[in-house]
Amino acid sequence: MPHPFIKLLRQTLPHQVCRYCMAPSAEGALCTHCQDALLDLKPRCFRCALPLNDPAGICGECLANPPAFERTLCADSYRPPISYWLQNFKDYRDLRDGHLLVQRLIQELETAYRADDLPDYLIPVPLHWRRALWRSFNQASWMAEQLRAHFDIPVIQALRRTRPGSDQRHLSRQDRLRNLRAVFQLQSDRRIHEHLQNRHLAVIDDVITTTATARAISAELRRQGAGRVDIWCLARTDKTHLSY
Repeated sequence: MPHPFIKLLRQTLPHQVCRYCMAPSAEGALCTHCQDALLDLKPRCFRCALPLNDPAGICGECLANPPAFERTLCADSYRPPISYWLQNFKDYRDLRDGHLLVQRLIQELETAYRADDLPDYLIPVPLHWRRALWRSFNQASWMAEQLRAHFDIPVIQALRRTRPGSDQRHLSRQDRLRNLRAVFQLQSDRRIHEHLQNRHLAVIDDVITTTATARAISAELRRQGAGRVDIWCLARTDKTHLSY
């Protein structure tokens, strides 16, 4: 978490400074030097975006236990300063860091997709209604709206979370899978079910850690008739299969 003085400095400095090095930046949120320094060139698994030692295409876990989603696109590895910006965005609603991270994801998506290959709908990961009431902010929904405005892809709040569950951040992969069993369900709206039939969907989330949430949601969407599900996220942890 940034030092309070750094947070105050960021709030008082003009917007034309780099969010990383604080140098003047005519290019926007990041200066050219920091954009180059933060460029993530790791080869990644096509299915889950786990960094690979060589560009083999698909990691061993996805080969052994294929998920219901087709591919995962992420902008960065979950590491400083990306992790700091994500925490500011997610926990403190710093939308400047949110815009910075979404812009990095947009650049990745524009490289990965042709215009005629983009998904038909964006599906943000839902919060349980109690948590949504307490937080009054769902970072996945906010991200989806920014992506909708850029790509002109409709957003559908297609899913609901049936129970709150415990905090996922400190759970092993097995515990996450147990915690998410039957948690995500399609909204009880016939029109939503009809919209999803044989459609290409992108699930929007902030961070992919063990793929437990992505697996649970994509399995439900495919069960409900979706033709293809991709995962779009801001960052991916480098180590995913934490416990077996």
